[in-house]
Amino acid sequence: SRRACAVAQAVATTFNSKVDLLHVIPSVKYLHENLLTIEYPLNIEEEIVPKRQERVERQLEEMMESSVSADSRGRVFIRMDRKIPSAITEHAAEEEYDLIVIGARGKDASGMFRGSTTSRVIRKSDVPVMSVDRDLTEETLDTVMIATDLSPISLAAFPLAALIGSAFGSRLMLFHALEGRGYDQNEESEKREELLKTYEDLIDRLEAFLSDSGTGYISLARGSAPFEDMVTVTSGQTNQTLPLTTVISAGDQAWREVVHTADESADLLVMTTLGYSARSIFRLGSVADKIQQQLKKPVLTLRPPKKLFQNSDQSERIQPRAAE
Repeated sequence: SRRACAVAQAVATTFNSKVDLLHVIPSVKYLHENLLTIEYPLNIEEEIVPKRQERVERQLEEMMESSVSADSRGRVFIRMDRKIPSAITEHAAEEEYDLIVIGARGKDASGMFRGSTTSRVIRKSDVPVMSVDRDLTEETLDTVMIATDLSPISLAAFPLAALIGSAFGSRLMLFHALEGRGYDQNEESEKREELLKTYEDLIDRLEAFLSDSGTGYISLARGSAPFEDMVTVTSGQTNQTLPLTTVISAGDQAWREVVHTADESADLLVMTTLGYSARSIFRLGSVADKIQQQLKKPVLTLRPPKKLFQNSDQSERIQPRAAE
């Protein structure tokens, strides 16, 4: 959580934002259940909770003073709730935050890289969530990777990724996986042809998305060679141009291709929580869920705008063969 605070400070400095700190204390019922083994009775509401709140408030204020610059300091919040992930996402909605920054893992231990609380916050949140395990600075954030399944829903991650890349002076990598495809040595020409065709389709779709979504502050310029283009982000009177590399990978499972590529070549993965194949009641698609659980790199997830679902044209859909 202290690393998350440092990242929040870096983002706040870049975007001239404020940082609030939130800690959720387990509910009285939860505390009572964990204190049943104590041999002498305690009045939890009068003896335990106030002291816990005082201690947490003191720790949060110390963290705010030591980790957040004076210009970026916001408020300190303490909530009590039985369901910690729900309390976090509800608080974020109430305060109308632009971003939640959370540690990839807390005190909970599991076989997944992201702890259960973090994973549940990602699943539930309508606010973008950045889950981190390390500091992100201009020196460490060299490449921002965007995973897409070619749909407008997944391309909704691109503008935020471009803003982050512009703020930190990073390269952009647009990644798509051809799921269930494999080639042998005799099919190299066929492979090159399909990769090139997929690249052209992806860039066409990205240009159409940026135009249709009214993202006028981001422009795309085709490069002299395939797979290497440029993106310009405009902020006020300032224009910053970032290199954009498109990577098309072929493999049995899209999520494994995303995890492998991000682990090897990216410092931050940005993706939407849903894609074509996520038409269930769950907020987090199955592919995106596997990625965020297994990837040992910072991840920034965001919920696609509802209008992308409402305006989605069934006739233009391709097979859901890539990363959400």
